[in-house]
Amino acid sequence: MLLDPVAFAASQRQQQLDAGVPVERAERGVAGQVGLALRLSPYRAARFLGWSTILVSELPATYSALQGGRVSEEACTVADAAAEL
Repeated sequence: MLLDPVAFAASQRQQQLDAGVPVERAERGVAGQVGLALRLSPYRAARFLGWSTILVSELPATYSALQGGRVSEEACTVADAAAEL
């Protein structure tokens, strides 16, 4: 797994935008890179990046527990659904 997928995605996205790549294409490019690294389809990689962003920005305690191995990814999904209620 990428150590910090959110930071990686942000740096790659910014690098592509600085090179003049359109936003939508840059997003697809980053998802493609993550997909190759994790052996996921670009669609699943985009979902992974979205979920990672939510964990880091909106659920930091859950992210910390996931990093520490105290909860599973499935439990994080439940925590995210509960936070939306």
